[in-house]
Amino acid sequence: MRSGVPSTLANRRRVSLAMAIINWNGSDLPDALRPLPAGRYIVEALDDPASLTPEEEDGLIQALDSLRAGRGLDHEDVRARVLKRIST
Repeated sequence: MRSGVPSTLANRRRVSLAMAIINWNGSDLPDALRPLPAGRYIVEALDDPASLTPEEEDGLIQALDSLRAGRGLDHEDVRARVLKRIST
């Protein structure tokens, strides 16, 4: 419980970064799941996905492009910066 968040919730947040939205007919295994390795997965029904504004979507695309270009920051560096900022 390093961040003050229960470890199961922190793990779920980490997992959510790798989630995908899959349409399922209720009986057949979706093709998107077939390449996944055997293991345990969290599946959650999503009735109404939150939509992004065009500005939010553009911001995410710019952020992903920046990461792909190698301009990302290490998790520990970001965490240290955030903790420093909120402690002042």
